[in-house]
Amino acid sequence: MDEYLKQYREMISLRGLTDHTIISYSTYIHAYLKYLSEILHKLPEDVSWAELRDFIRWLQKEKQLSDRTVNHCISQLRFFTMYVLHRPWNPTQLPMRRFDTYLPYVPSQKEVWDFIQSFSNLKHKAVISLMYSSGLRVGEVCALRYEDISRSAVLPCVYISAIPKRVLTGMPSFHKKLWIS
Repeated sequence: MDEYLKQYREMISLRGLTDHTIISYSTYIHAYLKYLSEILHKLPEDVSWAELRDFIRWLQKEKQLSDRTVNHCISQLRFFTMYVLHRPWNPTQLPMRRFDTYLPYVPSQKEVWDFIQSFSNLKHKAVISLMYSSGLRVGEVCALRYEDISRSAVLPCVYISAIPKRVLTGMPSFHKKLWIS
């Protein structure tokens, strides 16, 4: 069974994925090959669609996986079947799971203002305000230098030259107090 896993990893590496991704993608194929050898006592070429579905049910029962993770496993099985076993894949035999999508929580303007005001340090308030109003990530803010920020006495706005795609033309009104002061 190690030969199948080796072939799978080789085919995945041809896609130009990183070593970490290859290891991640191999997780459920390794579990599948172990299931075949220890429980079914079959080779991957001899597995039927019903047995593939049984493996998915077994995996859900044993590991209590989410629907997204089950879909990840099915994608790995599809790749394994097509590129290692050279057999056609029939999506009607092992359909992807449906799952609920959740929208991320977006705090109200008052909640953001309260959060920013909870900081006593003016520098921290300014950094959090800048991140919130511009959409900058933590790494982008950490990479800023003093020369990257040009200040204008005419407008309470900031232009960041270190990040050319992110030009701040102004801030929401409740952030202007921080920048003016």
